[in-house]
Amino acid sequence: MDILKKIYNPLYLIAVGFAVFLFIYKSQLKSNQDQFFGFAENLEMEVNLDFPVQVNGILVQEGDSINNASPLLNLTQLALSKDINDEQFKIAELDARFQTNRNIIKSEINLVNAEYQENLNEIDAKIKSLENEIVLHEDMKAGLKSLQLEKEDAKIKAIRTEIDLLIKSRIDLKKVNQTLVGGLNQKISDELNNLKASISRHNSDVSFNEKKLNKLSLRSPGKALVGNIHVKEGEYVDAFETMITLYEPNPTQVKGFVHEGMRINVNIGDEFTIRSIQDADKVIKGKITGLGARIVEIPERLRRVPTMKMYGREVVLSISSENSFLQGEKVIISN
Repeated sequence: MDILKKIYNPLYLIAVGFAVFLFIYKSQLKSNQDQFFGFAENLEMEVNLDFPVQVNGILVQEGDSINNASPLLNLTQLALSKDINDEQFKIAELDARFQTNRNIIKSEINLVNAEYQENLNEIDAKIKSLENEIVLHEDMKAGLKSLQLEKEDAKIKAIRTEIDLLIKSRIDLKKVNQTLVGGLNQKISDELNNLKASISRHNSDVSFNEKKLNKLSLRSPGKALVGNIHVKEGEYVDAFETMITLYEPNPTQVKGFVHEGMRINVNIGDEFTIRSIQDADKVIKGKITGLGARIVEIPERLRRVPTMKMYGREVVLSISSENSFLQGEKVIISN
């Protein structure tokens, strides 16, 4: 009876169970010194841009398989909208400045023409007065003696000479006026040409930015699987903020953990066999490309006893992309 009580004592049962567990665990550990667990990994790529945008359309779904240059998102570059508005403001500013300068120059032309007309009227009045004086002297010549006639002719000749000088000054005045007005009109023309050239450049920038604005599309950098989509339509996204996560179509590396108690040797460049736990026909060779520099906790999924914390060294192996492993698939790594 005492023996039965002792056997069925809970503490005794727990102790026995734990001893059996340790025996099995150590047996397994000793029998598996040449292998360890890991999982296949697809390299992850975070897709972002170095400028802020607004998301206009999402063209893929999580899990989609996409090719190189496949469109992912339709976007609006916020800086482009600002640049377009700035260019259009500059065009309006240039046009307003030209109109102001043109009006100032037109006023100068009007003043020059007014001064020219005033001087011209003054010359014409003098010519008219001198012509009337000639008529008067011509009328007085009748009945005069020869000596008196000579004096009158001399006066008329002097008046005609003065008239000729006034006519010449009239011509000179016109040339000066034409030169001044021509220069001012040329100034308007030059400013107009400069304005047209500047507006043409700004319009070209506007057109270029509008095309970029309409055609801005985020595309896949290569063949990949769509992971997580971190944005929504209509959302504003800051520069360098991750919008979509992409994965390589097939795993290209395996991450494993060598238990700290194992005697297996692993070195950079060593080759190991990698086999799927679920499908023994899935086998591939891998080469060690990375070794952890410290002992870390082994993920629960890779422990022989999930509930028991275990520690070991992280090992990274590169494998060919020509494989049928799934992202995150658990594998056995062995010599």
